[in-house]
Amino acid sequence: MLLPPLFPGTESVVVFGACEAASEAAGLRRCPLEQTPRVRFGGVRNNAVKAAFKTAGFRALKSGSIDAEGSFPFNAAWNGALKREDLKRLNRLQRVNHFPGTWELGRKDRLGRNAGRARRRNAEVFDIMPRSFVLPHDADEWRIECDRFPDGMYIIKPPASSRGRGIRMMTRPSDIKPEKDYVIQRYVGDPHLIDGYKYDLRVYVAVTCVDPLRVYVYREGLVRFATERYTDAGEDLKRRCVHLTNYSVNVKTEAFAMGQGAEEDDVGHKWSLSALRRHFEEKLGIGFGETWARIKDVVVKTMMCVDDRMNVSAKMHVPDRRNCYELFGFDVMLDARLKPWLIEVNTGPSLSAPSALDMHIKHRMAANLFNLVGFAPYDRAAMKKTLEERRRARLVGVPRADAIASTKTNAAPPARAFPKTRDAKTLRAIDFDDYALEDLPEVIRDAEAELARAGEFERCFPAPDPEDNAYYLRHFETPRFDNALLCAWEAHKRDVLRRRKKRGGADDPNPNPNPNPKPPGSRPGSRAGATRPPSRAAAGGPGPRPRSRLSRGGSAAAGASAEAADVDALASSLATRAGLADGHAAAGARDSPGGTTRRTFLCGLAAAAPGTRGGGEAAATRRAAPRAGIGARHPPAARGLATPPSLAKVGVRGTAVRGVPASVLERARRPGEGEGTRGE
Repeated sequence: MLLPPLFPGTESVVVFGACEAASEAAGLRRCPLEQTPRVRFGGVRNNAVKAAFKTAGFRALKSGSIDAEGSFPFNAAWNGALKREDLKRLNRLQRVNHFPGTWELGRKDRLGRNAGRARRRNAEVFDIMPRSFVLPHDADEWRIECDRFPDGMYIIKPPASSRGRGIRMMTRPSDIKPEKDYVIQRYVGDPHLIDGYKYDLRVYVAVTCVDPLRVYVYREGLVRFATERYTDAGEDLKRRCVHLTNYSVNVKTEAFAMGQGAEEDDVGHKWSLSALRRHFEEKLGIGFGETWARIKDVVVKTMMCVDDRMNVSAKMHVPDRRNCYELFGFDVMLDARLKPWLIEVNTGPSLSAPSALDMHIKHRMAANLFNLVGFAPYDRAAMKKTLEERRRARLVGVPRADAIASTKTNAAPPARAFPKTRDAKTLRAIDFDDYALEDLPEVIRDAEAELARAGEFERCFPAPDPEDNAYYLRHFETPRFDNALLCAWEAHKRDVLRRRKKRGGADDPNPNPNPNPKPPGSRPGSRAGATRPPSRAAAGGPGPRPRSRLSRGGSAAAGASAEAADVDALASSLATRAGLADGHAAAGARDSPGGTTRRTFLCGLAAAAPGTRGGGEAAATRRAAPRAGIGARHPPAARGLATPPSLAKVGVRGTAVRGVPASVLERARRPGEGEGTRGE
């Protein structure tokens, strides 16, 4: 089933996570037979991934499938990192699940070096990871560390390993030989505990582009507990199940237990992130919003640490910025002050589902991930013909037939062209009010269409708060125009929203777009005016409740019905977002002049009258147009999008509708009105 374009100039994409009956009931259309999407698997194929592609109607190809022309016949590839020569053969609509240079994050030694390099640029900003030493490269710094902290506590890891293999603790730094290949990390000696148990968070992060950088965090995740009560006594360092929270380590112990059903998400030694939120609010009496904002801040800064190296690799080997995406598993630990620390990043986080809780979280997350990425089906024969025509035109200098035909049509006069100059001076002079949606750069159109499909993913860069974006842009090692352009667009959406509220005459008790103003230069997620969390002793609670695996088993029928409800809700949500109801376009989309909104959710537009340039009566009317309740970020239990309102037609120039869609503005609302950058 296909979802219509969600922003002008973007493609229809395949819908994931919804069965065919639910998709048809929601009004989604079938994919043409000649455009049947294909997927190529390689390496580890988890059930969550295979089920998502199968439900979406993808045809599985054999590993290494290549057509007669030497190109790949797939729409999507889920495998290990492709070879560099293979990446160069991708067309613009093909998607692969790894970036070149992904090991800058995934290997512990490279991540340590990249984080250390960023810390040397600005120690206060990039204080996101315990100090790491990569031996033998950092042998001199390690000797200085040994002299300064002779009784320090450290954790030693192999540079390229996983699942807790080869990890050990040490309190005598002088015993470590700097000649061997190790990654030594300062131990977080004051972890936040729940009922005396140490835990960490598995946070799922999706990166869909590196230039401009677009980073999303999944709202749900896993909380993994150690199976033995925590103690920092030196004689207990060899007890791995006290200090390590890895599931692969603790599941082998007799003490490990967890709930039998997905609804038992706060039982035993593996919880959901939602259960941790409830525990913070109900048992500890503190909100989780500030902690979540700090975690997202750590995620963004981690990507900033590797921004330069991943950009170099991508631009050398990837033909289109949209070809690659990646799902990362960030392991984050909270200390006693609830400060999040990045422990490591997994480039291939496990999507296996050994329990009902894993299945519920990971299967739904996989469907949301693929909806976010957006796989556009295409006619392969037509694509080959078009590429061949372009190649000939480039070689002989003759315009293509389709380009000549387009110049002969009696199309409406083109709207004002967006500036092609890419510098800071041009960016400062841009007024987005002057441009039609269709005339905005591809970078903005792709980002908005992607954001509309985000589902349970929250975009943390670019952030909806202009202050956060300004803060991040100051600390990139290399400034990039497209990053600044997207941040300027987000600031424009926030400004238009503020002006519309002001013009509409509504009583705004807080005209400041930021309800919790921070001092200039403060970082996102800072706890200005927040109370200190309770001490570790006072922050008790029921914590992990070790139980028998058969103590509270949920029925299989209940789990199956819950999964069916999930996919039906996902299909209905996407269809409503696209402006479809019972197989027809919503009333607002039918009223669209010239059909420029293409039956999408882009309703509530306010366009300037012909000849205006953002000023006068038409501009004032545009700013005063009310918001629509589309695309809002709702809590998971209440997620569901309202039907698009009718189009607010103020003026049209040709077929291009100008102004910012109310549904787009809805995602730029203040954090105080819902889920923003700093909280939920």
